[in-house]
Amino acid sequence: MNTQSPYICAIFLSTFLLLSHTFWGQAQIRLQDQTFSIGEVNELIIDLNQQQPPSKVIEPDLPDQLDLSPSGDWIQQGEKYIKKYELIAWDSGYFQIPPFTVVDGQKTYQTSSLNIQVLDVQLDSIPQSMIRDIIEEPVTLSDYLDYLYVLLGIVGLGLLAYFSFKNRNREEGLVDPPIEALIRAPHVVALEKMQMLKEQYLKGMETEDYHTRLNYVLREYLSRRFRLPSLESGTRQLQQQLRALTNVDPSIQQSLIEALPVVEQIKYAQQNQDSNFDNSLFDTTHKLITNTQLSGHENTQKYQLNNKDIILQPALENGLQRVVPLGSIEELNKLLLNKNIYETPLESTILYRWTWKFPFAKIEKAPIELPHEIIQWHTQSESYFYKLYNPLGVKLTSWGLLSSLLFTLLHPLFLIPLGICSLLDLIKGKKPILKPGKIELVDRENIRFNYEVESIENNKEV
Repeated sequence: MNTQSPYICAIFLSTFLLLSHTFWGQAQIRLQDQTFSIGEVNELIIDLNQQQPPSKVIEPDLPDQLDLSPSGDWIQQGEKYIKKYELIAWDSGYFQIPPFTVVDGQKTYQTSSLNIQVLDVQLDSIPQSMIRDIIEEPVTLSDYLDYLYVLLGIVGLGLLAYFSFKNRNREEGLVDPPIEALIRAPHVVALEKMQMLKEQYLKGMETEDYHTRLNYVLREYLSRRFRLPSLESGTRQLQQQLRALTNVDPSIQQSLIEALPVVEQIKYAQQNQDSNFDNSLFDTTHKLITNTQLSGHENTQKYQLNNKDIILQPALENGLQRVVPLGSIEELNKLLLNKNIYETPLESTILYRWTWKFPFAKIEKAPIELPHEIIQWHTQSESYFYKLYNPLGVKLTSWGLLSSLLFTLLHPLFLIPLGICSLLDLIKGKKPILKPGKIELVDRENIRFNYEVESIENNKEV
């Protein structure tokens, strides 16, 4: 007995089961023309002998010289289905098209391979109708982006050069008038503060706070108008100063002298008074200011700040100069906050100053703190370009000489955001555009406030 026959049968059965889902001969491939030339469009056809189209076709990997693309879906022809492809060869010679795999549910059909011959091109041998037309790519927006980038770069570079020259001339012409010519009349400042105080009182301001501020307005007015040491004086000394005033209605003098001790009781002993006292003291203080205000030639103010810089007016009246040493910023803040010139808290920002020694860029930074209104005045005029350029430049130049050199070489790329940011500055009404802000780091020790003043007499900018 042959003991190997069971194993042979088992191998045969396994092979049969593995191949039971692949059907040979059900699908075939053929060419419309058995031979064709380079560049000529030939037709490859799959014939499938069944009554319904399959679910998918797995196309083989063709040689690089052949280009195959489907030209339609399955088409029924009698008792079979066919699918057509366009075949183009880009080189002459003999090539083999590997088998296609046709999948229909659980069934798989595989075609045989096909050998083809591609001939060299013979002049005038290819019909005109067989040559494909040149396919023109549709024009899109991306085709013009390069031109747009170049245009924006040129515009940005031109704007930078123009406004840099214009702003340099403007800054060189910034001259501080004498502080006496810039300071507003005492009664103007006092009446403005009283109007603001009245609005806050009507909104529910605490009585102690109200009288503290009203008392300060009175003392500041007497100090500036009559050159009296009222801000440093006690209540009795202030009463004596009021008695010494001439050309003042005696009833106003007496009312204020009598009201001052009551104000002290309200401030320090929380003594309650009705609203009639609050209103009466306000009216009396208002009358004193209006009856003794400067008029005509006595008003020494000849210049005023430009409207967009008016926020600095109170600081200038209390000694702020155009150029301020960095070391004196802390003292300046104490002066501005202790006198209630600005009531908002301090806010910090960083000033930048770029210096160039080709091919390297060097950055100097100076963190400063100032009242919120002044910082906002500075940042509102800061160009969008510098908001992008400064932080990026600091990061790139902080990694050493190579990164600093890379930052310098990347500058042509900044022309695109330069043009865009210039347009954004114009849209947002920032004038002048492309400015790093109102506060400038002059050198390692000083900063400059770039405000503008105008003559009151002829409205001429100085």
